[in-house]
Amino acid sequence: MVADKLIRIQTDSADHVIAQFKQRVAYNIYIGAVLLVLPLLAAQWLSSHWLMVVLLGLIGAFLLAIVVRGRERQLQLSTQIIFVILLAGSITYSIAINGMDGLFWAYPVLASIVFLLPARPAVIFGVGFAVLASLACYFSLPWPFAWRGILSLLALLAIVITLTVMLERMQQRMAQLIETDPLTGCFNRHRVITVLDHAIDAQQRQQQQAAMIMLDLDWFKPVNDKHGHLNGDRVLKQVARCLQQGLDDHATLFRVGGEEFMVVVPHLSPSQAEQLAQTLLQQIRQQPYKLDSGEIRMTASAGVASVVASDTWQHWLGRADRSLYQAKQAGRDRVVVAQQPTAEA
Repeated sequence: MVADKLIRIQTDSADHVIAQFKQRVAYNIYIGAVLLVLPLLAAQWLSSHWLMVVLLGLIGAFLLAIVVRGRERQLQLSTQIIFVILLAGSITYSIAINGMDGLFWAYPVLASIVFLLPARPAVIFGVGFAVLASLACYFSLPWPFAWRGILSLLALLAIVITLTVMLERMQQRMAQLIETDPLTGCFNRHRVITVLDHAIDAQQRQQQQAAMIMLDLDWFKPVNDKHGHLNGDRVLKQVARCLQQGLDDHATLFRVGGEEFMVVVPHLSPSQAEQLAQTLLQQIRQQPYKLDSGEIRMTASAGVASVVASDTWQHWLGRADRSLYQAKQAGRDRVVVAQQPTAEA
């Protein structure tokens, strides 16, 4: 069943993989920062820079709290922003009182922002820190050193912004590749759980209706056996196009198995979902499918289930799966609608 397949990939979605990678990088940065803060704190203490001592002490305590929480604990964006603000403020003040010795630390801090924050906040805080550090250079360093420091900061800022934008686009492309079926262009199973959870959340928060339609092509295996898998793939691509033409922009189409498709549509009542399923089956039935040796006709069976507030994605998907099985058992080329469970179920 589709639900069993989804359970195996639940932790492998593109968003999860990317978030986990960035979390590990950020955690390693925090550990490295803890090791650096202690000698810096001692140096500022010996120099009697008491405000700097306080700032470094706050940063050290903040870092220790993060490290103690553990590598696998998801950090809130607000926590990361607070850390970046403390770090940027400390380095800016260090440039003002220590001159070049403080400027040296501006470069690793500016470079690390891209890994500590998402793309948009990283650009905003990166620009803000570069401006503050440049002003500190201007007012605290002799001009021959100040303009070189400012230019080098701006050059690094340009590199950081470029890397941030590139990483964001790479992540989006990676997510698209992971979540898209290469044969049909539909979403695949990696995207299903995210969409179902969003629909369930909308039902629980706003009583927004949503429906799931599971479709399975009838007698598809004989097509592969008789005409070959390349022709079978041609049929699947034509079926996907046929389904997409029958759906509006709010619907999400997935290929979840060999010849099995899923449609999730928000703002759809159970009766409207049944009508849509009937329409999709009629379109599949009426479409001629071109093969190397001619044309064939196909039919499909469908199971329909509407979301309820008590649902999990497993329960919702299970009802649609069972309805599809009943449609197959009842003779194929038909729609079976799942019985709505009670809110307490």
